[in-house]
Amino acid sequence: MDGRGASGSSPAVAPAPRPRPVAVGPNGWPLESATDASGTVWTRQVPGSSVAVALRLGEPAVVLVHVIRRYHYEIDTLTTAK
Repeated sequence: MDGRGASGSSPAVAPAPRPRPVAVGPNGWPLESATDASGTVWTRQVPGSSVAVALRLGEPAVVLVHVIRRYHYEIDTLTTAK
């Protein structure tokens, strides 16, 4: 036997699943459907303020939080929107 069915034809093979299309923004980055939910965009608290910002994880987020914190301390106090 060579693994073929009774009629001598090859066994059926299921097609590979197609990847779902990912929505991208105008800058080409993939869009997240939600923050703080198993994606790469998470809310970060700005130290010394009551402000929190949603940023994509990584080195740029670290730099942005640092810049926002410096702005808060050195230029103008940040507060949350009412």
